[in-house]
Amino acid sequence: MTENKRVFLLLGFLIILCILSICLNHKTATVFEPETDTSFSSFEPVEEEVPISEMTEESGEEPSIYDLSGYIFKNSNAYCERLKSEVNDLANDTCDRDHLYEVAASIRLNQISYYTMLNGRYEEGDYDLVEACKSYCFNVETLAANIMKFIEIGRTKYISRCMICISADEQLKTNFYNAQSEYYNLYEKETTADK
Repeated sequence: MTENKRVFLLLGFLIILCILSICLNHKTATVFEPETDTSFSSFEPVEEEVPISEMTEESGEEPSIYDLSGYIFKNSNAYCERLKSEVNDLANDTCDRDHLYEVAASIRLNQISYYTMLNGRYEEGDYDLVEACKSYCFNVETLAANIMKFIEIGRTKYISRCMICISADEQLKTNFYNAQSEYYNLYEKETTADK
């Protein structure tokens, strides 16, 4: 009898947490929403407007951390949306696990390369912006890794970890925008005024 009480208490606690999450997060992620299109295409990377190699200025210098972090965040955000869409497709039986695994593996490698790029960019005053961008990249990489692990071993706990990553997405976006705004106000305006 006590085992049943524990299960009901845990279930009640989970329901309360869900209600609190909905109340605190005015904007919720639409995951596992039915879609009408039942076709899927092969994986295509997010189109990048300007490759990082072309972001170097004419003087041969690396792009500013402001430009680099904005570029990385924009692409990471697009990859995160792609993962959410692919998870929806799997839930709606419009794609298979192999396809989703391929997409997640590719995105995960991409995020690791972004994370590595940011590691070498700590300079005076850049810390908050670099950390906010790295946190966002790490969340997207973790989402992809959890999707891959779920497919590999078929355990539902990894899908629930995916949901945690998805729910963290909005807060991490806000943190990045705030850090970017602060950085711009402190450093980019000075640089522009000096020119």
